Amino acid sequence: MISVTLQLDGDGCLRRLQSLGHADGRKDASLVCAAATALLRTTSRVLGDHASIVISGRAPAEGALEISVEQYGVHDGAYLLGVTDVLVRGLEDLSRDEPAQVQINWA
Repeated sequence: MISVTLQLDGDGCLRRLQSLGHADGRKDASLVCAAATALLRTTSRVLGDHASIVISGRAPAEGALEISVEQYGVHDGAYLLGVTDVLVRGLEDLSRDEPAQVQINWA
């Protein structure tokens, strides 16, 4: 089971995420893991590469990722909202398709 906890701000922009675990059980569970990993790592990378968005994060163990958006400029809101929308939609789709493998929690 992959458990992802998301915290959004009042504008719907990502403020924090924490992901723990791996999909398990079925033979095709690695596809679910790969999809979730791609969403989470890509989100981390595009936010980290954006010059005026400041993030902190760590991957303390296999199957664990934490990201916090520490600061973003007034002109970055639409970009951050778009990245957040893609992340949330992708995770929701995975959770809907594979509810025993992906769980989303809201903080």
